[in-house]
Amino acid sequence: MPSSSFYQAKRMHGVCKGSLYRQIEKRPGVASSSSSKVLSFAILFGVQLVCYDSKQAYDDGDRPMTMYLVVALSSSGNDAFRLVTHQGTHLLCRAMTNQCREVWLSAITAGLERSLAEGQNTVEMETFSKVKPRSHNKRNLKHQPYCHSCGKMERLEFQLIKEGTPILQYGEEERVDISENCFVAQGVVDHVSFVREMYRYQELDQYAIQQARYMVLKKLKPELEIDHDNPKPLTSQLQLTKTSPSEVAQLFIRPDFKALQRASSTLHDLATEFEQGIIGVLELLELMEQSLGIRDKEMAALKKQAFRMAGDMGTSLKMLAEQALPTEQYTSTELLQCILDFLLDLCDDGEIQTIAFYWPQLCNIHLQMLPPTDVASLQRIELMEDFLLTMAAKHSVHLAIELIWSHTADLEDAKTLKYCRNRKFAVIRFLCELESMLFDFESGWGGGSVTVGGYLNPTKHQIMLLKNWMAEIQKYRLTQTEVLSRSCRLDKLRGRQSMDEAKVGPEKLAEEALRIARNADYLSSHMAFTKRLCDIAEKLFHQPVPERAAMLQNELFRLNSSGAMGGDPLNTVKESHTRVVRIPPTEGHVFRSKERTPVLLLVEVNDEGVTESAVDTLNQQFKSEKLKQEKRNQQEDENHLKEVNANGGEPTAAASSESGENDDSADVEQQSEIQPQSESASEPVKGASAPQEAATAVTDVPLAPESPHPSILSSPIPNTPGGTLVEDPGSTEGLHHEPEQRHALRRFDGKNGAARILTPTAEKEMVEGLVTQAVVNKLIIPSLADGKEDEAEMNGSEGMNGNGEDRSLAPALKRISSMGNATSPREQDLRREVLNSIMMKGMSKSNTIAAGATGAVQRHLQQLDQRLAVELLMTGDAPISSSSDSARHELLSLGISSVAQDEQPELTAEAKEENDTMEAIRLLLIQYHVAQGTLSMQDAAKALTPNMRRKGDLGTRTFMGREFPEIDAGDIDQRLVGCGVLPPAVLQALSLWKGGMITNGELLELVKKDLEYVKVSEESQQILNEDSAFWQRFAFGERWAEKRSRIAANSHEAAKPGYDLIGVIVKSNDDLRQEAFVMQLIELCKEAFHEAGLDLWLLPYRILPTGRTTGVIEMVRNAMSFDALKKRPGYGKGGLKEHLRRMSQFAADPGEAFKSFQNNFVKSLAAYSLLSYLFLFKDRHNGNLLLDTVGHVIHIDFGFVFGIAPGGNFSLELNTPFKLTEEMIDVMDGVRSSLFSEFVTLFCCGFLALQAHTNTFVTLLEITSKGSTFHAFEGKNCDEIIAKFKQRLCAGKNKEETISTILDVIKEATSSYGTKQYDYFQYMSQGIAQ
Repeated sequence: MPSSSFYQAKRMHGVCKGSLYRQIEKRPGVASSSSSKVLSFAILFGVQLVCYDSKQAYDDGDRPMTMYLVVALSSSGNDAFRLVTHQGTHLLCRAMTNQCREVWLSAITAGLERSLAEGQNTVEMETFSKVKPRSHNKRNLKHQPYCHSCGKMERLEFQLIKEGTPILQYGEEERVDISENCFVAQGVVDHVSFVREMYRYQELDQYAIQQARYMVLKKLKPELEIDHDNPKPLTSQLQLTKTSPSEVAQLFIRPDFKALQRASSTLHDLATEFEQGIIGVLELLELMEQSLGIRDKEMAALKKQAFRMAGDMGTSLKMLAEQALPTEQYTSTELLQCILDFLLDLCDDGEIQTIAFYWPQLCNIHLQMLPPTDVASLQRIELMEDFLLTMAAKHSVHLAIELIWSHTADLEDAKTLKYCRNRKFAVIRFLCELESMLFDFESGWGGGSVTVGGYLNPTKHQIMLLKNWMAEIQKYRLTQTEVLSRSCRLDKLRGRQSMDEAKVGPEKLAEEALRIARNADYLSSHMAFTKRLCDIAEKLFHQPVPERAAMLQNELFRLNSSGAMGGDPLNTVKESHTRVVRIPPTEGHVFRSKERTPVLLLVEVNDEGVTESAVDTLNQQFKSEKLKQEKRNQQEDENHLKEVNANGGEPTAAASSESGENDDSADVEQQSEIQPQSESASEPVKGASAPQEAATAVTDVPLAPESPHPSILSSPIPNTPGGTLVEDPGSTEGLHHEPEQRHALRRFDGKNGAARILTPTAEKEMVEGLVTQAVVNKLIIPSLADGKEDEAEMNGSEGMNGNGEDRSLAPALKRISSMGNATSPREQDLRREVLNSIMMKGMSKSNTIAAGATGAVQRHLQQLDQRLAVELLMTGDAPISSSSDSARHELLSLGISSVAQDEQPELTAEAKEENDTMEAIRLLLIQYHVAQGTLSMQDAAKALTPNMRRKGDLGTRTFMGREFPEIDAGDIDQRLVGCGVLPPAVLQALSLWKGGMITNGELLELVKKDLEYVKVSEESQQILNEDSAFWQRFAFGERWAEKRSRIAANSHEAAKPGYDLIGVIVKSNDDLRQEAFVMQLIELCKEAFHEAGLDLWLLPYRILPTGRTTGVIEMVRNAMSFDALKKRPGYGKGGLKEHLRRMSQFAADPGEAFKSFQNNFVKSLAAYSLLSYLFLFKDRHNGNLLLDTVGHVIHIDFGFVFGIAPGGNFSLELNTPFKLTEEMIDVMDGVRSSLFSEFVTLFCCGFLALQAHTNTFVTLLEITSKGSTFHAFEGKNCDEIIAKFKQRLCAGKNKEETISTILDVIKEATSSYGTKQYDYFQYMSQGIAQ
């Protein structure tokens, strides 16, 4: 046998391990029972000897070959010894060496001595006689296989595991046949038995070390007082002499001290190191106090404070992983305890969302720690489990649900993966303890009926053992010294829940009991409901594709009629509980997929935390803000009109502030040139007297006040297309969950422990300056008559390039080669306009990018003037100048307006819903006028412009016998500008809504019902759908607000204050854990962009894996895949850009709307392109790219990341940095446009923002990839994956080198061959549009 199969015996932390030959000399009741010698890998804890086939079998979690309870020991020969087991078996054991034999003898002797000292016996093993087979047929029972745990006979539907496991409680020392359920339960029993034995050893170990410490202290200083009840560090009170070491050494040879060494392997190791001179007397005492958990409380508090001052969440997570999973033997748990207490402090400070962000990593760390292998590992596991149980039971039941789903998925992995099988029984034990905490069971054993489900079905004897041993473990836990400062488990054991009512009060006790009951009910209902949804998706998977829709509808009808609804299927972490009340059966949809069955469901939910009083309070606050804003708007309108009249009817470029300063005059002048504003603009121009109020006006989305100036009311809200905010409330910004702000990238050493920004925000200005200078360099005029460039320009001064700029930046400033150079005189003159505009904005300090390029612009203008003068002398011709306002306006926008976009405020949920409702009503009114014939399709664009009707053109209309004055829609609300005259019924509905009498959904439903539609023939309808650009506005189908109001109108639950409609996708036959991790990275990137002040747009959506092959995904609202969009009728030949133009054509201001779509496209495309490059998003066909209703690009489906791709090493996308097609570039007006320059700038700024958090990203990757089952990590070299990620993130490079690399990446993406080829392959193989 190879030497690698031999392992030296080693005793440490209550466990003795090593290779051991064993041979059975005699079995009780068997005449000839000797066996051959077998080499095993043996584990001894207490008096229990467990033997495995090999060390590999032990590591893989295989069940042992034999298990013995030792009752007697005798020495035999040089390296042999004999054992007698509880069942009377005689074993002859032989160690590898004589030294190994001594280790085994010492360990077995210590176990027997402790057993005798405690009076321990194995009564629980003797009470259970061997199980006999149970069957109705009494014949031939002797030779039929049966389960040796439950006695059931093997049948076709009840298969046995042949030679499955030993069963000590029935005296079965070797493997016997057992059923699957009993096999799992027996594994849990043996695991709990091991934990109990570790606690027994730890108690004896602590006693031995405590006695040894007492003996040493009394030997050195007899008068020293030692308090055993409240021990404190005493080394500082000792005064050592030269004879102190010898005095301590004399103690070690005493018989009583030798007995203590045999009882404690830790004490034996310390004594050995002292005798060898490795440690001294003080070090010996300090290590003893460390092992006993005796620490200076003041020093511990200082360490905790120092850690808090120096730590952020990324650092905390990394240190937690290092302490929880040490690479070498590590006994102290002080730092681990400090970190976990720090995380609990964050929760108490209201930072539960921060912990929730890192919750998957915390769960994975716990899984990697399992199972315990000795006392030291058990101590670390107990601290970690204390933290997890406290978080789940005290702070958030939603975190408890995620914890259960992650661990049950690991149980599913254990069926096929060895490294998961090793911890299977420990995971089941923990989930049962979690259930006991959540349901407030007294015994500490929950049974696992909710958390574990069908994984654990023990027999009555196994249940008895589990309950008794868990109760014994709970008693040992009460004596532990190294515990967290706050532990729900220990609080329960110490009777904190049953304190004096006079001290706590019966009301508090009742509230706590009610909270526990509600959490338990929510957890059990959520688990059952979500499992049922996943079962429906799994059931549909096995059905033919044409039959799936009808079966889904039947299943949903059955589910609704059963009344067995549950919690929020997405399990969003928040304080309140969200319950599912109904799933509309006819609204479900099954995607046509052969491999998987994604099921789209619309779910009606009710947030129990939203009460009528809370809604009334919010409505009052919202209405109050509206009234205040209306007054502000009215006052500003009056001031503006006065200003116009004072200037002879001409508005000024910008109003001066009260202090007389006007730093934004250049912005106002350029804005007035590019987009002249009406004399009666309702909002003051930027730089007016109340910029802060103007910003608030856009955020609050006020209703237009009733004003005598209809021209003012009909003006659109600034920065919005057609009066609708650019951040469309009906778009993907309106995901149903709005989690609290997370501080995943912040430090917590601010005032009173508050989070503070960790990312420096000055990066953007520097990056924008560098990238803009790179663009400006491309505007250098080429050579003149001689055909050569000026020598001074080429050479410049030493160390500088031709522009007077540092040569070291040249590689970074010359990457965007595709910007091109103009050569005609007209283009030169127009370029002068561009350069002058950049210089003027830079000098006014109103534009960061222009300010960074001012010096280079001045030099370019001087060179341009010199060359024009030379041309005049040589040709005698006057320079050609361009006075075209349109060309001038177009060039003024290049590189300037797109990069100086004002940040658009983020709307509240109420404002988003209200704007979405107004947008839906606006489209309905337009459709109404077209259908009535009052508006032709040819004149639709003209009719929908602002000020479509004036007050004098309006008449009266008769409705229900009464005469009503005609009112323009824009007079009622600015967001309805251009919708024409309101029908009386619609006017009444809007009046009720403005008065607060009806809700948004009720308003929309009334408008839809009351509008007098005229039916159009099918032929006319087809012409409208195919030929009219008007109907392209409806390319995305029914808007979410319309869908919500339609479903709410038919629901009895809609009257509840917390009612809402959410969309989820339930998937089967697909592992979503990897996608959930990628979504976590996307959310982290979004926070990094936000902290750095970058206008990059990402949409993290909720993904909840519920197992290895099932999960729930949040539906992205108001968005459609590029594939589906291209296949819709009327998409046209103009591509994506033309589609966006058609969508914006009928806005109140089509030009501004189209610019808004383009800007949204650039912000989102830059963000997702950056992430695609860093995290290697592959499989980027047009079915995995979405476009929402306001132009945002959204990436979905992250099954191929971090180096894996369809086709493996032959993937067409392998060398493509990210997807950037010609169609996408065309939306940005080409590579020579300012939008493309903005794309490059945002890409570079975002890259540096993420680079600042390299350590945090690496920490997430390291923890997640360790022992991971993700396709991207399983079986891969994770160290290499992380190293390549750091290389892509340019870790270690300075900013100039980083930007140079980024520009090379972008250039490569613009001409990637693989992008086109992969789209063509997907079109040919899957029919996905190119």
